[in-house]
Amino acid sequence: MIRQPAKRWLLGAVGLAAAAGQFGCARMPPGSSSLSGVQLRVTVTYAGPMSSANYYFFLLNDAKNVAQLTAPGPVPVVGPPPASGLPSNGFATESGSDTNGKALGGFTDLVLFTNPANQFGPSQSSIALYHVPNQQSADSPPQSFQPNGLPIAFTPPGSNQDSAGVGSPYTLQFTIDLAQLILDDTGRPLADAAQADAAARSIQFLQLNLISTNLVATDLATQVNKQTDSMGNTSDGRGAFLTIPISVNGAIQPATYSDTMNGGVSQFGQQIAEPEGDVFVFQPNGSQVDPSLDMLHWTVEVLNNKP
Repeated sequence: MIRQPAKRWLLGAVGLAAAAGQFGCARMPPGSSSLSGVQLRVTVTYAGPMSSANYYFFLLNDAKNVAQLTAPGPVPVVGPPPASGLPSNGFATESGSDTNGKALGGFTDLVLFTNPANQFGPSQSSIALYHVPNQQSADSPPQSFQPNGLPIAFTPPGSNQDSAGVGSPYTLQFTIDLAQLILDDTGRPLADAAQADAAARSIQFLQLNLISTNLVATDLATQVNKQTDSMGNTSDGRGAFLTIPISVNGAIQPATYSDTMNGGVSQFGQQIAEPEGDVFVFQPNGSQVDPSLDMLHWTVEVLNNKP
């Protein structure tokens, strides 16, 4: 596995039904008719129509507070699993070890958009939310991740396109509520809805990445001819993850974002561009780059909808 620090969705009739018809209620804390109101709306556009054969990930690491901002964030795995036999999920890992020297995998939760048959859990939909169980490294095989319902809103590629391009074959948009990230040690929503709401609203920062790839290889027997893109310039197999504050409303986009959401004062010194044509190809063997993996633009909107 190569660890790095830090666009065609062609659905047949069955696939489109799975994408558009399987998104009912989001998973909410028991006893609650609403979520925390603190939401992330993610919109991402690719150079080619998105393909059901590929995997499109949105990774989140709950950095919780300022003291944890130096925690390793999620970055792409662009090659095969390590020959040493260490576990690999085949798509992402941590940018480095934490202050205690532990490698925790770099993320706590993820959204995966792909063919339903490629989902890691028993999902019948093309999009699903997963949680990494407590005390488990995100480098573990992805089938061990906890299925955690669906985003609260979702516009699949190839549906009705609006004036902003959402719903085009090139663009995916979905929304999650931060309460969906709050689970107990058994991977279940908290029984106390008010406690879940308060825990979600106490999150100060999140580390994020968007990763697209044609292959999730978790064992050495898998022949790897892998293409990958992620936030930032991934042409050299690297890329970048993003750290965002949750305290204010705002739309974060590539190149325009350098952590200036707090009164124009830079907090973390980040600036991420999103160049075209930066898909990294491992063992190219003359393969043409798949434009459905080439991320052109993304927007992450922080929506605080509750006082």
